[in-house]
Amino acid sequence: MAQRCRIALGVLVALVAISGCATRTYRADAAPTAGAPLTLYGTQVAIGECVFKPPGRAPAVAGAIATALASGAIAQGVNHLGRAIEEAAKATNDRVVASRNLEVSAQTFGPCVQVVRGVFYRGFDDPAQRMGTFEGATRTWARGAFGVLDEGRLSALWQRRLWVAAQPDFVFEAEIVPSDVVVRQNTRLLTLAPVYARLDEPISQSTLRRSAAREVAVFFAFHEATSEPAAPSNASGGLALGRLEPAVDVRFPPSEASTVETPNRSPTESRWFTLALTEARKPMTVTALVTEHQDASAFLEFLADVLGAAKSPVTAALQTSLVPSVAAQAEEAETARLEALHTAYEEALNRSLGAATACSAKTGDALDAASELRGRLRTFNRHARALRRDSIEESLVPLSVDAGAVQAGCARVRDALRRLL
Repeated sequence: MAQRCRIALGVLVALVAISGCATRTYRADAAPTAGAPLTLYGTQVAIGECVFKPPGRAPAVAGAIATALASGAIAQGVNHLGRAIEEAAKATNDRVVASRNLEVSAQTFGPCVQVVRGVFYRGFDDPAQRMGTFEGATRTWARGAFGVLDEGRLSALWQRRLWVAAQPDFVFEAEIVPSDVVVRQNTRLLTLAPVYARLDEPISQSTLRRSAAREVAVFFAFHEATSEPAAPSNASGGLALGRLEPAVDVRFPPSEASTVETPNRSPTESRWFTLALTEARKPMTVTALVTEHQDASAFLEFLADVLGAAKSPVTAALQTSLVPSVAAQAEEAETARLEALHTAYEEALNRSLGAATACSAKTGDALDAASELRGRLRTFNRHARALRRDSIEESLVPLSVDAGAVQAGCARVRDALRRLL
């Protein structure tokens, strides 16, 4: 009987262990909601002035970042985001993704990017409600509910529309650092350097392994509004933060960018990337991925799989920026492409203007004349869009058998085309 009980107990313990290994509790399921339907738990990303950078550490010169952005021909670099998502799905469910729409220029991009996971206010009906809620948040902060976020940092995050409603579970800040070295055609590359990290609560915990320490990596992609975050040509950077202990502030040493005494820059930086922006604001998106691993060995394997991926597109992109012979070929190819676009545009403009001038003076078959001109305008507009030039509405000339109406329409098209000369 005793032996049977021991066997039954052993089976029960094994079943519990098996069940426990497969069971995880997720922070999002248990996170406080601050008692309001206006709040939600999630991860958000933003760019703007640095929040956690020590006062004695001057931020990267805004003009240098603007120069680097404006000189990049295309967005290019190392995009590990898609590969990281793929690999994280194999190894762990402990990954979160955040995206935010931006309207940025070369002068307003950076100098820092923040990622925050926790409880947020969704938004506010008006500025007065937002201010009142913020004042309530600062009173809550005074009672110690925001931990590491003092009133100044809380205000700075809110100014970035990171409307945190409680002490975040995870906070990370990286600085966008331009290279001092000018490469092809005044092009300067960018990199990401970690500034600050804090992990209070992991994304999830096993019921049997209650440790909250995690190996953490963060990946970013800056991409065009209409492109996928994981596209290989997107500007992107990945940072391995290493092991974060719960409720411990990690302040990374400043990035040592000077290469006067050694060619080696700081080992904490991400790989180089470039991003094309001008003085005009441009719609873009920033996407961030945060991954957590409980085991260091699994984390290193994950990083190896990610960093060992996208070699061919990365090589091609950076060669275009850095290798003179490849750069020259790329420049010549781009020049030839633009010349061909201009030639096609000018030919289409000339033919459309000729047809519009002819039919405005005399029209035989009105319907044929209208159809021919509208067809030439479609060709012209296609070439105009390729160069981002003004197009001409084909509806200016009616598709009609009325000769007078068609002639008047042809005259309108003629005058519109002449204004483009």
